[in-house]
Amino acid sequence: LKRARDSCHFERLEAAETTELAMASVPECEMAAAPGRRATLAAACGAAVLAAGGASAFTGASSTVGRSTPAVVGSRAAASAPSMFAEPASTVSAENIASNEVGAGSALAGGSALALLLAGKRPTGRSRRARKGYRLVTTARAAAPPGVYCEKLEKCERRKTRTVYVGEVPVGSEHPIATQTMTTTLTADVEATVAQVKKCADMGVDIVRITVQGMTEAKACEHIKKRLLEDGYKTPLVADIHFTPKVALVCADFVDKVRVNPGNFADGRKSFDTISELTEKDIEEAKQAIEESLTPLVLKLKEQNKAMRIGVNHGSLAERILFQYGDSPEGMVASAIEFGEICRKHDFHNFIFSMKSSNPAVMVNAYRQLAREMYKLGWDYPLHLGVTEAGGGSDGRIKSAVGIGALLLDGLGDTIRVSLTEDPEYEAKPCKSLRGVAEAAIGKGVESFEEHSERRNGVFSRRKCEFPIDVPLNQDGSVFAKLNVKELRELDTAKLCTTLGLRLRADGDVQKDFKSFDAVVIEGMIAPADGVKLKSLLDVPVGVLC
Repeated sequence: LKRARDSCHFERLEAAETTELAMASVPECEMAAAPGRRATLAAACGAAVLAAGGASAFTGASSTVGRSTPAVVGSRAAASAPSMFAEPASTVSAENIASNEVGAGSALAGGSALALLLAGKRPTGRSRRARKGYRLVTTARAAAPPGVYCEKLEKCERRKTRTVYVGEVPVGSEHPIATQTMTTTLTADVEATVAQVKKCADMGVDIVRITVQGMTEAKACEHIKKRLLEDGYKTPLVADIHFTPKVALVCADFVDKVRVNPGNFADGRKSFDTISELTEKDIEEAKQAIEESLTPLVLKLKEQNKAMRIGVNHGSLAERILFQYGDSPEGMVASAIEFGEICRKHDFHNFIFSMKSSNPAVMVNAYRQLAREMYKLGWDYPLHLGVTEAGGGSDGRIKSAVGIGALLLDGLGDTIRVSLTEDPEYEAKPCKSLRGVAEAAIGKGVESFEEHSERRNGVFSRRKCEFPIDVPLNQDGSVFAKLNVKELRELDTAKLCTTLGLRLRADGDVQKDFKSFDAVVIEGMIAPADGVKLKSLLDVPVGVLC
């Protein structure tokens, strides 16, 4: 029975008078194992039925399963199930057993019978009638995809996720990538905030986030939402919460989604000198404190069918996480998973992850590690992408394009924000541009290839490269200049050195400097008379491509 409980996730819910819901989660890699192993798992499923209360009527287990998440079974339970997200399932019937896996079905029956015998009594009366409502549903956990953290190695294919509704905006792989921005007004200034949200909506932004520092701002959310609806704007609002769980509970009544930062939602402000040693007991107590702070918000959002974003920020990790993992993407992933597990514990699945950093390399690494971990866990929650504090002008747009664009081409990301130090409506255009690039890339890629590095497993190393003998390229990146034959002939040695960033010594010797070009591309037909200048460049050495 212990093995059954370890092997399967099995729950029941009471819908009206009869128990109608049963869920079992078995890894797909296990279901694809040898027949003997499948039979053992099937028997474990049968024993798990008893662990959940016993059963005398059930369906069998089949090895033909796909990626799925817990599904509601039974007419009454289905009618009461929330419509916020889609949860496909592989429900296995007697026909599946006959056509696919007779042995597994028999083992399931045998396992259930054995479990009932071990219980020491036969079900009678009311308990027997109640158990007729049980059905066993397999929900497969997918094995890691070929891309490890993305669906495909060689082409862009969106990672399959559930749909999470933020207001009336669907977020998930079955829908277009949603765009977001954040207001820069004081949230307590209702009129200014409403005007800015309207500007963003008029520019085509799908979701707008507002900062909520305290109770004043939380109460202002009610008036902001009311004014927007009165003026015909249904743009979903997201409350950005830091340090204040009580404030989150208040504003949850008025907004469509609440963003919490695992680094400071429960831990508060950090001094970075309070932890000198960390034991298992300390870690468990810290996790318990997080759960106590987060659970009321989770239950409230679940009751109101609203969404949450678990928004990890590289610059504000909890002190305990920093002590355990250091300032690393691994710590960001651990922090996100902790909060996700609390949501799942309370059967709340309407949440989205984000793993932001002001460093695009760290941000990309963190998202990929989180995606890899979710594949292992069988989780299918959407991702919100963004490079935090990207800056303004072209710098902010380039940083965001590097980070967000790399992940979108991996097939990761269901909603995006280009964070600029400009008015928020100006974030709409780069968001739409990135979305357009991502949509155009779906299904496209390169020919299949074998990857020798451990990059997809989080181990990064420089690619080995064979450099041409006569072109001195730089391993950290090479800088080229371009000259035509006429320019080459007109430049004397001093001017040529100035043009190519070379240093001309007093004795006439030419040397490279830190600002020198690595190579020069000569356009046009080279005459024999040009050979002297070209040889002087090669002697430096500066590469020459003709």
